[in-house]
Amino acid sequence: MPEDFKIRTRPLFSLPEEILKLPPPPKTSKVRSKATTAPRKRSSVMQSFTAMRKAREEFRAKLMKLICQSAPGEDSDAIPSGDEKNMLRYYYYIRYGIDTIHVAPLDNKIILRVHSLIPLKLKKWKETLFSSTDEMREDFMMSMKKAIVDFVLKDPSTEESLQEEETPLMQELAKKDDAWRNRYILAQKYNTKNLHTVNPCIAQVLQIWWKQFNDLRLISMKDIMMTHEAYELQDFSFVCKRHIDAAGNVLTLQWIPTVQAVFLQLFSHRSFVHYCLSLCEVNNSHGIGSPVIGLHKHDESLLENLRSATLAFADHGSKKKQIPDVKQASRVKRFYNCLAAIMTYNLQTLCLKSMKEYTEYIMDVGGMNQGFIINLSFQNEAIGFEPSFKQFREQLCLLYDFLIDACRQTPRLETILYQDFDVTSRSTLKPIIDSELVDKYKKSIADLIDEQRIGPELRIQDFDNYVCLLNGESLDEVEAFIYADPEKTFEEFCAESIKYVELAREIPSKLEGTIVIGMFMMQRGDLINSLRGAATRLANMVLRKMTDDYQTMVKNIYDEYSHIANTLLTPPPDTAALMDLIAYYKKVEETMLDEMEDKLRTVMKYIIFLGDYTSFTPLEVKANNQTFHWYARMPSVIEESKAICDQKKIEYQDLLKVRIAKFIEDLDMYELQCNEVQYWGDINELPKYVSRARHLDEKLSNALVKIDQFNEEETSFGWELSQYPKRKAVYDRLVPFKKLFDAGYDFLQKHSNWMQSKVGSFDPEEIEGDVSYYYKIVYKLEKSFQDVPDTHQLAVSVREKMDDFKTHMPIIQTLGNPGMKLRHWEKVSEIVGFPIVVDEELSLAKVIDFNLDDYIEKFEGISEAATKENNLEKALDKMMKEWADLKFEILSYKDTGTYILSSVDEIQLLLDDHIVKTQTMKNSPYIKPFEETIHDWEGKLILLQEILDEWLKVQATWMYLEPIFSSPDIQQQIPEEGRRFSAVDKMWREIMKAAATEPRVLDVIMIEKMLDRLKKSNNLLEMVQRGLNAYLEKKRLYFPRFFFLSNDELLEILSETKDPMR
Repeated sequence: MPEDFKIRTRPLFSLPEEILKLPPPPKTSKVRSKATTAPRKRSSVMQSFTAMRKAREEFRAKLMKLICQSAPGEDSDAIPSGDEKNMLRYYYYIRYGIDTIHVAPLDNKIILRVHSLIPLKLKKWKETLFSSTDEMREDFMMSMKKAIVDFVLKDPSTEESLQEEETPLMQELAKKDDAWRNRYILAQKYNTKNLHTVNPCIAQVLQIWWKQFNDLRLISMKDIMMTHEAYELQDFSFVCKRHIDAAGNVLTLQWIPTVQAVFLQLFSHRSFVHYCLSLCEVNNSHGIGSPVIGLHKHDESLLENLRSATLAFADHGSKKKQIPDVKQASRVKRFYNCLAAIMTYNLQTLCLKSMKEYTEYIMDVGGMNQGFIINLSFQNEAIGFEPSFKQFREQLCLLYDFLIDACRQTPRLETILYQDFDVTSRSTLKPIIDSELVDKYKKSIADLIDEQRIGPELRIQDFDNYVCLLNGESLDEVEAFIYADPEKTFEEFCAESIKYVELAREIPSKLEGTIVIGMFMMQRGDLINSLRGAATRLANMVLRKMTDDYQTMVKNIYDEYSHIANTLLTPPPDTAALMDLIAYYKKVEETMLDEMEDKLRTVMKYIIFLGDYTSFTPLEVKANNQTFHWYARMPSVIEESKAICDQKKIEYQDLLKVRIAKFIEDLDMYELQCNEVQYWGDINELPKYVSRARHLDEKLSNALVKIDQFNEEETSFGWELSQYPKRKAVYDRLVPFKKLFDAGYDFLQKHSNWMQSKVGSFDPEEIEGDVSYYYKIVYKLEKSFQDVPDTHQLAVSVREKMDDFKTHMPIIQTLGNPGMKLRHWEKVSEIVGFPIVVDEELSLAKVIDFNLDDYIEKFEGISEAATKENNLEKALDKMMKEWADLKFEILSYKDTGTYILSSVDEIQLLLDDHIVKTQTMKNSPYIKPFEETIHDWEGKLILLQEILDEWLKVQATWMYLEPIFSSPDIQQQIPEEGRRFSAVDKMWREIMKAAATEPRVLDVIMIEKMLDRLKKSNNLLEMVQRGLNAYLEKKRLYFPRFFFLSNDELLEILSETKDPMR
């Protein structure tokens, strides 16, 4: 126990210390001689003590007489008895007879010591604590009074036995001799020399810790509790870390320097000695400090003087011998190890107490533990806690590691005292903390959190009805509602928006923002605000949709009003527009104004509803005002439109009369132009006639349109419809002339093209058809123009040209055949007897000029053969063009890294059809000019058919066997078939790789030896299949139940030999 807590007292009636002291020895012989001769006088101090003792005995006798005297007439057998009354008087005197001023009160340090032993969770009962303290003071006071009275009443003549109690040890020592005392003294000296725990310096280190740092804690729970409110986890961790850092600073900056000062008081006068000796001993390897070499050899005399002075100075410091000499390295090492053990124990005690108090604080839910703030938040589509309970466990348990680390940062004292100390082991103090204890504390906190989390998690159910606002369900519902088809009604929109507005008002009233459950203070305000904000946003979405809808309606109504007004106030450009405008304003008056008014009523419902829940922007208010102002302006707009119509009606009636008069004059002019047509008879002027006739015809067509317009306007004004028969008469007279001009002009144009173009450029049949068509028209018109000489002469001239051309039709049909090739013209040259050069200059007119009509019969055979050959050549070219861009569809096959053919049905059908066509063409008698080409083409098609058949066969077999032989077990059981399949697989992959690179059909058949490789692959695959079937039959014979399985099922079983139970 520390010295401060020891109560130092002395007996009340003991002799003074002055009497017990021995007299001082005489200083000289003269004084000694006087003392022997002079008579001894009695000491005045002894006399005063004797008188005082006598007075006290008298006081004791009177006090006994006072306490024990009996009252007059007292009966000894009465109840209470005399002894009992004496006892009552005794305690009554103790309580009331001794003044408390003469009794020392209970020391406050002892009271504080008692209070420090009380757990913090019990100190909250303040009244009980104060009453218990008062009782303790009262009991102490009574004990002191009783001791005083007992001491006063004790008879001084009674001597107490000072003989020690007879113990087994005393009995054993009595039987022994005195030799044990020597051994005891030797042992005592050895322990005094080597047992460092009794060293005064170490005792003083312990005293320092006990007096100054015993109440130190790494985390001050008193300061933690001073806030009287719950902590955020991060704030709590920060405060605890700050406390730990502050406690570490106390240890580093206060405790270590204080302990260091104790040693420096004894060590300061020796440090100079150690330094001087280190200069003298160059190669000293046993001291604490390393040697310092700072002098030269010529200073040996100075070193010797320094050594002598140092030893003389060190003689004084070594008298106390509290610290081992630095030369005794082993003793110094043991001494500082002992000191390190004591200091480590202090740090260990500090760490254990800190962890214990920290754990008690956390575990005392509702008491010392003021709780932790935990926030509710919406994360990952669910409501969660922030920070999470896992973070609580990790952060609170992590503080234990910080506590332990803080106690392991203190350096050993010798590393501070000796700056050049050779550190051979640890340089810091490492208190050992039982890991099981730490794990126990951590587990208790984890269990507490797991227990305390139940309440907050249950209270999440309060938000079950509202979580849809945050997880997107309500948003999806609102979006589906807004964009529903058919669109929702106004009443449904009102109900939907009111629902979310009321929900936003309901959430704060039904849900508490802060709830204390156990050690957690749930802060739900942010989540409630989020829910309220979500409900408000959803309500605003519906209201925004309603606002947009009604604003769209307002804009449309405004645009409709503007369109109506613009239409009504726009002057009509003509009579039709005037009639439309009159009908329009009548429609506006009768129906449209009522419809617009109904639309305004609908808009007004929106405005009235939205006014209770939203605020209109200035632009919206302006749009509303402008729209509703149109409603008041429309009657005046209609009246203004009527005035415009009346004015324009008079104007257009006058204009119509003028236009009709002008049109009659135009008809007279058309009649004069038509009369001039009968005098056009020069065939050379035919292009001019055609142009003028077509222009006049166009005018007459436009005149018909004008007549319809005039009649329409007359109907609008209520006039009688006017008739114009002259226009029809002029048109009917012009039609036959124009028809003749058109037919003659078209024939002459085409005649020129036929005759000037290269022979064979036009189909003779088309030429014959055109000539027949124009001839019929001209022939009929020639008869109808008998009475018109000029026109009749023109018709005769055109007909004669046609007759002249028709005489050359046999030559045109034979030598003008487009199928005529150079070889055919060579035969023609042989027939006519002179060479005919076929080039671009050989026109149909030149051929006719050859006068080859006598050879027509011979030319017919040549022309017919040319036509047949030309048809065959066209058919062959068409087939080749169809195959030119045709490609195979090649697809990747699973994870094999190769490809397969797909969708070859269309190719096979086309191939079969073209093979038949090619063989038919090959048997034609007209195929000889390109017989080599047709044979080559037939060979390609047949090769393609063979390749395709072998290809598909290999593909089907390969696709069946590939998954089988991909199993190593099957390859091991039938290795020969496995090698054959590997060879086929290699060829297959090469072929498919080449086909995938260039998938065109005609390019694929050009792959080198493709047909031979496919046939070889088919032969190998047949051998593989036979070997595989024999292998399966062998397995069925060994295990007859396999007969009930198909080949595929049996192969699947056999391929799993490594894992039969799969």
